[in-house]
Amino acid sequence: YDDMPCILIGDSGQHDPEVYTEVVKAYPDRIKAIYIRRVDSDPQREAAIQRLRDELAHTDCELVLAVDSILMAEHAHAKGYISARGLQAVQRDVEAHRNEPD
Repeated sequence: YDDMPCILIGDSGQHDPEVYTEVVKAYPDRIKAIYIRRVDSDPQREAAIQRLRDELAHTDCELVLAVDSILMAEHAHAKGYISARGLQAVQRDVEAHRNEPD
């Protein structure tokens, strides 16, 4: 599957954005998007992720930092990575989890 495009999904808590940025540099034609869930609101961490996004500006890969899966799925749908049905499934899942008791 050497030619298959990929999407990488992780979170902002550890090193996912940094590791994924290195993967894009190694395989610039394969990685189409990086989706990072923001797990805290640390301004320094967000600035570091923005710098990584800037590093990828010359590639075909977008780094998307989002607070939930709906925003990621909307981006993926807009880019043609998932179908409308896939987007709706994510929306239903997120809403179902929001309504669950803690």
